[in-house]
Amino acid sequence: MAQPRIFISSTCYDLQEIRFQLRSFIEDFGFIPVMSEFGDIFFDYQKHIQDSCKDEIEKSQLFILIVGNNYGSIFYKQKDLVSLPDSVTMQEYRKAIETDIYKHIFVNKFVDYDYKNYQKSLNKFITSHLEKNEIEESQIEDTVITLKSDFNKTYPFPQDSYKYVFHFLDIIYSLKTNNAIITYESFEDIKNSLRKQWAGFMYESITKSKSVPMNLVEKIGDKITKVENQIRLLAEGQIKKESGASKITFDITRLAKELNLEEFSKIKQEIHQMLNKLLEVDTGIFDSHERIKLRQKVDSKTIDNWFSSLEKVVKTHKWANSVSVPVVFGGLGVKYLYYKNYKDISYELIKNFYSLYTSAKDNLSQEDLDGLLTVISNKFNEYYEEEPQKKVDDLPF
Repeated sequence: MAQPRIFISSTCYDLQEIRFQLRSFIEDFGFIPVMSEFGDIFFDYQKHIQDSCKDEIEKSQLFILIVGNNYGSIFYKQKDLVSLPDSVTMQEYRKAIETDIYKHIFVNKFVDYDYKNYQKSLNKFITSHLEKNEIEESQIEDTVITLKSDFNKTYPFPQDSYKYVFHFLDIIYSLKTNNAIITYESFEDIKNSLRKQWAGFMYESITKSKSVPMNLVEKIGDKITKVENQIRLLAEGQIKKESGASKITFDITRLAKELNLEEFSKIKQEIHQMLNKLLEVDTGIFDSHERIKLRQKVDSKTIDNWFSSLEKVVKTHKWANSVSVPVVFGGLGVKYLYYKNYKDISYELIKNFYSLYTSAKDNLSQEDLDGLLTVISNKFNEYYEEEPQKKVDDLPF
């Protein structure tokens, strides 16, 4: 019977106890752990031992990465070549991305906390510089790299190794898919997370094999309907004879109009979804919280001007994972309040929302565009609340 091979990647000495416990846990599941200190690696006589470890990732079905306080040994090919060279663990992680193996990523809870504080300070430092200085778009990326280097020279890292560990976390958090990152305080946290994930994976595998997902059926149905409509338009065309040959013609504008309506419906749905995410914060299952509260109402012209201001936000903050509320909504030009706990907005959300609007602006008629701006302004006005009047004491004493 085939057994899944699970590659364990981490620094060894500081996480030795966790690695031992994890090995026992994996074996109890009936899986095969792959760990260098237990002789699970085939060491090719013609390769460096570190390359042999990386080769085992391609032969495995799961990859577990554990990040602690230490960066670990430097990968032999990068010694003295770069200021922030890859560790062996980072090279293994890069190999896991290259092979697209399923990953479980665990980051020490306290290291992650320190990293988040570092990111907030770094973002504040870079944002302040970019807002005070006019920088051409072509120079922004290089400027940000220089600013980050300058910032790191003076930042009080809790440990010397954190300069490198945070660099590793930058790469981990930039992953767009297969990127579930779990914080842990002890092996118990890792064990509980893996147990739930593997149970869920087994459940999904069993149920998917017995039924066709409803969303797949709906997608197929939509495609069939689209094809039927195109065939109907084709059948309604007239048959003309030219030079003795039969030629079928049909009104291409009717087909284009139908496809445009379908695209318009899709854009409208996506704009509404993104707008809700911009104005509200998901705080839990079936629960959300408004991000801002307007003290003045807005109109279509206000929203149009706001989109113009978003262009600069998208260009100057593409290095950031998130952008603060004052930066995003400052271009509204009206008075508003925002909740301090919900002040950061995903950069990807802002960029996608702005890109979707510019696409609509390029393809919609002026009438439809005006209608879209009206809908967006009405949505903003749902978050309007009149500023409470100050109480006036009318007594003469």
